[in-house]
Amino acid sequence: MVGPTPPASAQVTNLRGTVGTYFLPTIQQSFTNVPTAVLGGLTLVDVNLNEAAVTGSLFAPLGRFALSAHACSGGGPGYTGTAQASANADVTLDYVLASSTLPAGTPVEVLLSWAVSSKVVAIGQDMVGVNSYAQAGVGLGRAFVYINGTNVDGRSGSYSMSHRAYDGISMGPSGTLDVLADSFDPFPPTFVVLVGQTIRFWMVSEISASSSIESGTADGDAQLVMVWGATPLTSDAYIHLAGDPNQLAPPAETATASAADSLRPPRPVYLLPCFRISTQPEDVSICVSDSATFTATPLGTGPFTYRWRKNGVPIDSDLYPSATEASFSLTNVSAGDAGSYDVVITNPCGDIISNAATLTVCVVSVEASQVPPATRLAAARPAPFRASTTLAFELASAGEAKLEVFNLRGARVRTLASGWHEAGRSEVVWHGEDEAGRRVPAGVYLVRLQAGGFIGTQRIVKMP
Repeated sequence: MVGPTPPASAQVTNLRGTVGTYFLPTIQQSFTNVPTAVLGGLTLVDVNLNEAAVTGSLFAPLGRFALSAHACSGGGPGYTGTAQASANADVTLDYVLASSTLPAGTPVEVLLSWAVSSKVVAIGQDMVGVNSYAQAGVGLGRAFVYINGTNVDGRSGSYSMSHRAYDGISMGPSGTLDVLADSFDPFPPTFVVLVGQTIRFWMVSEISASSSIESGTADGDAQLVMVWGATPLTSDAYIHLAGDPNQLAPPAETATASAADSLRPPRPVYLLPCFRISTQPEDVSICVSDSATFTATPLGTGPFTYRWRKNGVPIDSDLYPSATEASFSLTNVSAGDAGSYDVVITNPCGDIISNAATLTVCVVSVEASQVPPATRLAAARPAPFRASTTLAFELASAGEAKLEVFNLRGARVRTLASGWHEAGRSEVVWHGEDEAGRRVPAGVYLVRLQAGGFIGTQRIVKMP
């Protein structure tokens, strides 16, 4: 493939980024004729939650540059939201094959290599059935190699993707641009270069992301990295940057597709995740010893994970396994379970916190009509436990009652209650300590209730 004539300068390395949103003016950042540069601070977020962001880095001495563009349109009823982001690099570098022992004009086999890795993602999210559109694309990836001014090889390729959603939520797939694999001609691994001749790499890449929507959100992303290198296949020669004999060319062995993949920038953190919570948890009012369940249902593309919280603090999933499920349940609740419950739902695009639901627990006074029909030992809560657990028992009539904890050898560990108790429900908290106040080791323990002629036992497990 015969390429165009590159700039005459021995070293031209340019990096540029552009971002814009529907309500804010476009901003740009450019670097011209510099060996290293970093695009930073190119982010816009307007009043309608349209976001555009660009990052980029150029490290010519190391033989690589990377670009990333992101656009997210918030949109809203009655208007169209749009966001655009783009970045491009134009890198021309001249290297010279040199030797301290070989005379000028000596032919040397040289290994030349370059690789491109890119990824694009388009997301359309539409909550009310109106038109939405998301587009992300690697607009261009080109590389040309010249030896002493003659174009000896060139490759170009592109990858783009769009997604349109008319109802519901959808996420488009991603793809990788492999310029070498997509070329018609195989890239020769080596070239013959004469000592004193110039090797020129000229690489041009541009990526862009844009999104628009009338209501909902649309996202577009594009990330790209390009690497290059040159290595003489003889120890008597070396390759350096033209005009700077101390700046050696990056080795060709490092300019591989796998190296490019490892250097590709990650997708940015989204301003808006690509799903919503269609069913929010609702308030629950119950009485002591009843059960409560909170549920949140996401609408969108998974996989989803769940982290239920009480009063903003994550709930221990070892003690309450349903704390990592869509529905969180409490059984045999006590007054201490009252509070505010919400859930953090996560998918590959980000997090959403549900509305908070309030659990109200009423404590019922024991009247004659509410006296339990039989004496019983209630299940411990939580079970198993780490720090403490609540033990409860119900008496059909007033009288003496004793609640004790034993180990599996039959030795009494702690007496939790002993004496006269009124009819009805009583609760006591065991903090996992013996009579001397020392923490007992993890393991299985027996709880025994004696009241009148009733004897009841249950096993509880203390975790480490």
